[in-house]
Amino acid sequence: MDDAFLTKMEEYDFRGSKDSVFKPYQTLNFIEKNMAGIVAEDVDEFNMVAGRMFRWLQLALENRKNDIVRRKSLIHKQREERDNLIKSKDERDAKRIADLEENKTKFLEENKDEIDAFE
Repeated sequence: MDDAFLTKMEEYDFRGSKDSVFKPYQTLNFIEKNMAGIVAEDVDEFNMVAGRMFRWLQLALENRKNDIVRRKSLIHKQREERDNLIKSKDERDAKRIADLEENKTKFLEENKDEIDAFE
């Protein structure tokens, strides 16, 4: 454990998507399974520094998972909004076409005599 390690811990940002390719042992679920059953107080009794690092890791995992859930929820909401906007546009377009046809028919019926005079 050196300054570079501590700097990486300090600079770690749990927010946003991670585009890197991860090995199976680097995934959140794998790390969480390895941590299952470990109690932070027991780690503190063994070594206070290890206990602090363990708590940091627990917090980082929790925040990372919450960020993933939040981003997925936002994407789902945006997709629903987009679908609703597309549906609304399609309904407006269909209504506009129907109104145009109705007004055209109405105009032709109202002005039938004048139109027949020109033919």
